Amino acid sequence: FLSQLNAQDKAYVRDALKQFKAGWLEYEKLALPSQPSSYCMLFGFGEKEKWDRRHCAVAARKIVQCLQNLKQTTGTILLDDMKVSGHTLAECAELFAQNAEMAQYAYREYLEEPKGGWPRVDEMRYCARGVSAGLSLQKAIERGAIIGQQINSTRDLANSPAGDMTPKVLAR
Repeated sequence: FLSQLNAQDKAYVRDALKQFKAGWLEYEKLALPSQPSSYCMLFGFGEKEKWDRRHCAVAARKIVQCLQNLKQTTGTILLDDMKVSGHTLAECAELFAQNAEMAQYAYREYLEEPKGGWPRVDEMRYCARGVSAGLSLQKAIERGAIIGQQINSTRDLANSPAGDMTPKVLAR
């Protein structure tokens, strides 16, 4: 991530990282000096050596929820930071993408949409350092997003009132 920043922003983020002491699931929002409308989010997810798949899933959901709360429509994730020991980067990318989709779920069938619309992260960009298997990583991300979308569709079915989700309606 830092390699993509200019020298001023890179120095600013490095300094912030040295001072960053967030606990589990806490975060800090940094406005980049050269682009005040762009933000860098620092998250506290505990000791990386102790991470497992559950930590990766929770991290994905927390990141998306924070982006929604801040009314951000795009986010960029360095997948290397989400890698779990004992799993490939593609497996972790799929898990992250799946949970990022699931984090956006809310059953809103009978709710009136607010004037500004529902908070939604429309685009998640994924990047990784030195990935030679870019196509397999992209396929893993797409597969994870599809699984997350289908889980959310199933949640819609489960949350529908019984009077609305009759066998005839369900058969369609």
